[in-house]
Amino acid sequence: MLDNSFIDRIVDLSEPRYKEMEDGLTYCNKKLNLIAPPQVETLGIKSLAGVVDYVKTTGDLKGKGLFLVVHSETSVYLYGSINNVKERDVFIRCDMDCSGFAFNVWRSLEEFIIGIQALFIDGANTYAKEELLKFLGTITTNEIQKYIDTGVSQKLHIETGVEGNTTTAEFTAPQGPVLLKPYRTFREIDQPESLFQLRIRHEHSRSPQFALYEADGEAWKLEAIQRIKQWLIEELKDQSPKVPVIG
Repeated sequence: MLDNSFIDRIVDLSEPRYKEMEDGLTYCNKKLNLIAPPQVETLGIKSLAGVVDYVKTTGDLKGKGLFLVVHSETSVYLYGSINNVKERDVFIRCDMDCSGFAFNVWRSLEEFIIGIQALFIDGANTYAKEELLKFLGTITTNEIQKYIDTGVSQKLHIETGVEGNTTTAEFTAPQGPVLLKPYRTFREIDQPESLFQLRIRHEHSRSPQFALYEADGEAWKLEAIQRIKQWLIEELKDQSPKVPVIG
């Protein structure tokens, strides 16, 4: 008498049989395992210019059905068309190094000033970076005598002058959200402007701390995606075949 394992072995060695049923679907009498074709190795790039250079200079991509997708304000992928196993090759993954200003975080005055100097630029309608640094500079060289925060405005009473001949001056922090232009997306595009609220935290016997809070609901990210998309379209307008950009 043949045991079941021997019978199963004979079945495994037989050719698979297929049958189309009344529901319109095709069935097989045994399980088949897919031997997937090798995947293309994804190339990592850090700049939009690198993406454009790759598309323009790599000849082996012709006929691959290329298109670019702007996934976020810091990420762009180059895809190919769907292959016979219903997958897409990812030729390029472009992720910007996120080394911008730390928002919604309390920082010392020195760290705050360095961040403003290095990671912000002036725009046509923005609150002048020079004015913001000028206000912060009054704190670096003088002593805070009184700090008033009404929830609407923040005022600092600062002692000025030399010992024996001092006066107290009142300085008001920028009121309400101010329009600023920090570096937050790929450097090749014009950085989006958005609103920020400057906050100061000061307690006697402790050094003041400063923070910038985002006040636009992150709408700037949508604007950045559109700017990246338009930049790529412009740079690749003469490319043949055309490379669609989705964003």
